[in-house]
Amino acid sequence: WQPQAPSPNRKESVEKIVSPLAHVQKQTQESPKYVLGKEISNDVASNMSLPLPFDLCRLLLLDSASPLNQTWESERGDADYQHGEWTFPPSSPRVHEKGLAEEQLVSSGSMLDAQRVRSYTRLRNREKIALSEALFVEKDDNQ
Repeated sequence: WQPQAPSPNRKESVEKIVSPLAHVQKQTQESPKYVLGKEISNDVASNMSLPLPFDLCRLLLLDSASPLNQTWESERGDADYQHGEWTFPPSSPRVHEKGLAEEQLVSSGSMLDAQRVRSYTRLRNREKIALSEALFVEKDDNQ
């Protein structure tokens, strides 16, 4: 038995197999470098629209029990989340809507000027520290 020289067709088919791998490696090498404190933005699609009803979008973004918020909170690495009640300023027509479940409050109308406080704990220098952040709804329309 003697080794045979690869046929030109074999070489071409090997190049086709290796070529997609080289393309993936090239993409990996061009990945952005992440720097502490800098915003991370990664576009996964462009020129795409997903027509969701506006009320559903509001509910996904503002309801603390939505899958979107729960996933975001679990991936942050913080713990012991506590969500304060949504409140409205005295000038809001919704100021007197109290006692509604959060899902019902968020889905039943505009949340313009609503605010709430979210508190949580985070490990810093091996110690648990309590933090909080205020959420404000500055715009709530389908424009």
